[in-house]
Amino acid sequence: MVRKTKPIGIIEINTDIVEKDRAFENAYAFFITLSDKPDSLWKKYFQDEWKTSSYATKREIRVTGNKLRLIFRYGDNLREQAKLAQNLVEATNKRIE
Repeated sequence: MVRKTKPIGIIEINTDIVEKDRAFENAYAFFITLSDKPDSLWKKYFQDEWKTSSYATKREIRVTGNKLRLIFRYGDNLREQAKLAQNLVEATNKRIE
C-alpha cells in the first residue's frame, strides 16, 4: 500500500515568542504550529514553493517537526512573514492534491 501525502494545516501563528537566530546580524525566529508533522514529499514541495516565491522580504523558513521556523530581521513586518508562510502552505497543499 502506498502512503499518500496529506495536506497540512496551520494551527497557530505565534509571533509573541521569538528567539535569537545566528543566520545573520539581527536575525530572530518565530514559529508556526502545523496540524501534523509533514512527510518528506510535502517538505520538498514546500521548499520548492519557497524557492520560487518572489516576495521582497523573503527570509528563511525551515520545517522542524510539526512547526515552521521563520527567520526574520528585527524590524520586519511579522504579519507579512506569516502571510507568506500561509501562502506557501496553501500552494504546497494544492500540489499534493
